[in-house]
Amino acid sequence: MDKMGLNYSKIHLDFMIGSDKLDIIGEFSNGTQEYVFKGGMWAM
Repeated sequence: MDKMGLNYSKIHLDFMIGSDKLDIIGEFSNGTQEYVFKGGMWAM
């Protein structure tokens, strides 16, 4: 399962679906925005 990018837990199962073109931008309550996910990778 690790080779497929899956994460097992006794509580839940996580997996990501996307591509290197996937961007996710979060917006704070004050209106500023920040990348959460950019180019298929978690933003830091």
